[in-house]
Amino acid sequence: MTNHLHALNRDNHLIHINDAQKGKEHSYTCPACGAPMIPKQGKKQAWHFAHKADKENCCAETYLYKVAKLRIKQCFEESSSFIIKPAQRVICNVEDCPVGRLKPCEWEKEGSPINLKENYDTCVIDAMSDKFHADLLIVSKSNENIPPILINISVSTTYCEPCAVTDYKKINLHISSEEDLLEIVGKATISETIKEPEQRNPYDNDNEEYEESELDEDISIPTIFYNFDDTPVFERPDEKHQAYKHSWWIKPNYGYQSDEPSVFYGSGRCLSSNISSIENSVFCIQARYKINRDFAFKILAQINIGIRYCPMCEFYEWNRCTENPPCPTYADKYEAQKCKFFKQKIDKTEEIPEYKVYINGKPR
Repeated sequence: MTNHLHALNRDNHLIHINDAQKGKEHSYTCPACGAPMIPKQGKKQAWHFAHKADKENCCAETYLYKVAKLRIKQCFEESSSFIIKPAQRVICNVEDCPVGRLKPCEWEKEGSPINLKENYDTCVIDAMSDKFHADLLIVSKSNENIPPILINISVSTTYCEPCAVTDYKKINLHISSEEDLLEIVGKATISETIKEPEQRNPYDNDNEEYEESELDEDISIPTIFYNFDDTPVFERPDEKHQAYKHSWWIKPNYGYQSDEPSVFYGSGRCLSSNISSIENSVFCIQARYKINRDFAFKILAQINIGIRYCPMCEFYEWNRCTENPPCPTYADKYEAQKCKFFKQKIDKTEEIPEYKVYINGKPR
């Protein structure tokens, strides 16, 4: 069982192990099960409270849940300021997306701090506001016209997507350990979890193994703020929040090239400079996702700039997997540009929904 850092004294006040005193005149009980506890303040182990008798049925999650409510209420009442930081929504302000996004990228950053003590003076444990229960209800007794803020605390290691069921401002606060709790009360601050941008490629089958393995990792349970100001700001993204860029291009000698297939993250970020080979290309496709050859050939045929390759021909398919020449009508060389029998095949390759085409270095 995890060491307990808090206990209740005779006056039912929550005490941290560093403030505990020994002696018959001092007694402590467990906030979860109510059983007697003793302070362990030796030199060999980290200081903690322990049950006098074995209490295998004392639930660690119940303990953390009850301690969190008491400790945050105590912090709110004793601190001159109590800060909350909702996440700030940010939208990319680059007008012409280099990788063809139809909708600007969005991400989050830490928002401006709000000092609750400027408008609120009371924190109540297990209270109701209208028909809604709050583990902690932040209210203003001096001004009843100020709507309350509801804080609900979760300590479970199993993630369940919470729902905002009220128009009131609400915080779903996740605490996974007493260390998390001590960080909150030490700074008198609750911050919303910042969502990281999704960079995986849902159109790339090569990443199936990568995605499945990632799902096996522990899920970090977020702290979520509801019904706070969601007005976005518009900014040019820094490198961390730029989309990954994949490229497929044709060189001036008509040789074609793409990102190395094993490189999932492509050839750079969306706003990074292209390599000289791409800058000097006669045709280029760039997207957030890996671009396969068949898709590139399909777009090349649609644009019709006079460049073609044998794999774009209907006859090429007949002999692709044999040792015979790829084309029964033009067996000497792979010279689709000169072939009088070339017949554009109907390509049913699934399209990438967002991409950007460049002709001679200029966007089309």
